[in-house]
Amino acid sequence: MANRKIAGFEQDNLTSLSVDWAVTGTVTVPSTGRRATNCIRTIGSSKVAIGLPGHNTYHVGFAFLLESATSNLQRIARMPTPSGGLALYRDANGHLSIANEAATVLWTGGSIIAPGVWYYFEWSTYMHFTSGTTAVYINGLGTPDAAVFTGATKYAAGYSDQINQFNWGEASGSNQVNFRVGDFYANDGSGSAPDNARWGDTKVIARLATGDGDLSQLTTITPAAANHEEVDDNGAFDTGTYVYGESGVDLYTFPALDFLTSTIRASSIRVTALKEDASARTVAGTTKSGGVTNTHTAVALGTSYSVVSFLDAVDPDTGVAWTQEGLEAAQFGVTVA
Repeated sequence: MANRKIAGFEQDNLTSLSVDWAVTGTVTVPSTGRRATNCIRTIGSSKVAIGLPGHNTYHVGFAFLLESATSNLQRIARMPTPSGGLALYRDANGHLSIANEAATVLWTGGSIIAPGVWYYFEWSTYMHFTSGTTAVYINGLGTPDAAVFTGATKYAAGYSDQINQFNWGEASGSNQVNFRVGDFYANDGSGSAPDNARWGDTKVIARLATGDGDLSQLTTITPAAANHEEVDDNGAFDTGTYVYGESGVDLYTFPALDFLTSTIRASSIRVTALKEDASARTVAGTTKSGGVTNTHTAVALGTSYSVVSFLDAVDPDTGVAWTQEGLEAAQFGVTVA
């Protein structure tokens, strides 16, 4: 596995965002994203963070809009490690820069990042004491915005050099900045291409279930409701409508894309779930494409809501990258056990 997270925030609000992400400070989810859909807006010293499996290498991509510029160093994002990490800034001259935990600037780009403009940033980093690398690519370009930095990207020999989190914001004092972000992905260096490398400018879209698929084995909490009607929550998850059961499979159909695309990197099933009894309960994403059904590795549930995502990097029916026709014909859902 290489892709560790996909998030577009199109159907989120602050309640649903806070189940999946750690949010501190003043954060909103306005409908002023890159494509007039929801995005994350960080304000002042606020912070939005996601834990990641520890890896030396990460490629993260996200859409970014700076609301206003200052003459100070403005922190945008950070890749922490247990012993330090790296931070991405907009410097006093308007360029992107990457600094280590000692505030030593390692890399500075050449482009001016203007307020009020959407950019797509891809930040690629390999953590190592002597031969690490880090750079930022803008708007899908194949070369970075300045020559790749090569050298010490971690604190010191013998310290942990694995990136284990990504966050936006976390600035203090004059480094505070208001900005909006969306269309996020995080790929580590494991696995195989293209999911262990940069994807280029990436569009992450959300689709809500619009019909029942081939299996509807779970029970609806609302009498006479169709199963898909209980899980088509827009924005915050609705604790008043849901499907449940001790075991069973639900599959749902989804609307077609409203655009044409030649490259689909992955599909991701996002499930918000909990258990209500003292028994062990699990949930797994399930994909049916053609005659093939792929049930992912089950995740144990607790008694509080958690968000789990299940990624299909390829079409289970063909074993290769999704086509638009294959994706739109597939069914997605959950297996409860």
